[in-house]
Amino acid sequence: MTGPRIDAGRLLADLAEVGAIGATPAGGIHRLAASAEDGEARAWLRAAAPAVGADVRVDEVGNLFLRRPGTGASAGRSILLGSHLDSQPMAGRYDGAYGVLAGLAVLRALEEAGHATRHGVELVDWTNEEGARFAPMMGGSSVYAGRLTAAEALAAPARGGAARDAEGATGPGDDDPPTTTLGSALRAIGWAGTDVVTPDEHVAYLEAHIEQGPLLEAEGLSLAAVTGVQGMAWLEVTIDGEAAHAGTFPMESRRDALVTAADVVARVHEIGLARPGVGRATVGRLAVEPGSPNVVPSRASLTIELRHPEAAELDAMIDEARSAVEVVAGARGTRGSVHLASRTDPVTFAPVVRHAVGKAVAELGHPPREMVSGAGHDAMQVAARVPAGMLFIPCVGGISHAEAEDITPQWAIAGAEALLLAVLGLDDTLDDRASGGTS
Repeated sequence: MTGPRIDAGRLLADLAEVGAIGATPAGGIHRLAASAEDGEARAWLRAAAPAVGADVRVDEVGNLFLRRPGTGASAGRSILLGSHLDSQPMAGRYDGAYGVLAGLAVLRALEEAGHATRHGVELVDWTNEEGARFAPMMGGSSVYAGRLTAAEALAAPARGGAARDAEGATGPGDDDPPTTTLGSALRAIGWAGTDVVTPDEHVAYLEAHIEQGPLLEAEGLSLAAVTGVQGMAWLEVTIDGEAAHAGTFPMESRRDALVTAADVVARVHEIGLARPGVGRATVGRLAVEPGSPNVVPSRASLTIELRHPEAAELDAMIDEARSAVEVVAGARGTRGSVHLASRTDPVTFAPVVRHAVGKAVAELGHPPREMVSGAGHDAMQVAARVPAGMLFIPCVGGISHAEAEDITPQWAIAGAEALLLAVLGLDDTLDDRASGGTS
């Protein structure tokens, strides 16, 4: 019997097969949470379970688990691997899906080698990581970690307009009936589960992911151990003005909601620039009502996303954004309201998991590299309950959340090999007493 090895050809084939589910003409995917395409990708993963010796469970919010049992005294708890299969609108093929399929490659390597692990090794596809169709993002992992109730997650309404492509065509999400919720969408695609899965079952969590930035490729590196994740916040902003005829109503008297929103967007940009290198401030969604070319906009709705690696600075950015809306709306004769839809503290990953990843990278002969993630990931939710960590591979040009997102076969294979070695290392060193997010 040989030791477990990643089947590189099968991993690349899996990436191609899953990348074809919800594929777009430009080479990306459109696979929103709880859409038909998401359901198809989930079914593909479930069908892979028998060949890797895994049992399948689906919890109340649709999180999909594939567990390969362990042996001996530690068999009652598992090392959890995973990421997500849902995507942003008109997005890339590897964000999230790479981590799921690298985890599947690990299960396959263990099974084909007949390798018995002390702990179980379990793979998860988290529901609604992206938050594009239903807010908040990282919904499934938030429920698992106890930061959101299942009822709250399932009641989340569909976010209209999340699926419009560059030509203005609509897809799943744009035409959701007003009564659509995450719960109803999961039921519609047959992925509303009943199994109970808790953090007490897991001794560690490890997520492989593309970097979603340009640093690793620029440095000529293939792998990095992730030390933590920036804190982030989403603010939902509504600006109310007054509709009027675009041809007859004087410019000087207008209460134009879109003009106010444009000023807010510019101010948000400055909030990020005021924190060079580390601050991130983005308005990625803007909807206008009534949406007619010859009517002065009466309402503008936008989402502000803020990120920073320090909690105090993140809170300061939130305060500045609130103030910007208040000041600009007052000056323009409009009314602004701000709702803090979500806020997550910066997260530091568990040293024991970071060490396992760093050791795996070294064993494969790659230079050591640690980095903080600028993007949010399910691991930051899981870390509140289970020792967690992440492994990064590069993406071409640092491009992500776009159809041009890409990775090389060499990076994909290296990441899966490191993930396998890290799992074997954790299986050797962890015991059932390991608990807590920073152990």
